[in-house]
Amino acid sequence: MKVKVKVWLEKDGRSVMGGGRYALLKAIDETGSLREACAQLEISYRHAWGHIKKLEQSAGFAFVDSKVGGRGGGASALTPQAREFLKQFDELKSDIEQYAEQRNKDIKQQ
Repeated sequence: MKVKVKVWLEKDGRSVMGGGRYALLKAIDETGSLREACAQLEISYRHAWGHIKKLEQSAGFAFVDSKVGGRGGGASALTPQAREFLKQFDELKSDIEQYAEQRNKDIKQQ
């Protein structure tokens, strides 16, 4: 047997941050574009914006700064608060995964 974990954040019993929203924010950060992030993750633009709006409502701050397209195209970037939020989420996730891995080693030794 092996211990496996999934990490997500909830507020008032509702999921705020989990694997899907995490992947979306990371893809926006990497591509600089919500459209490109959607294409990469194979999700609709509308679905992605829904995730972002729910996340922003729960957290109480903006996660994405967007510039409307045109000749040069639009752009999307994570806000500084969003980057800090992701950094803290990454640290929390890493701590929990390390704990689970250690417990796996303990179980194998028994």
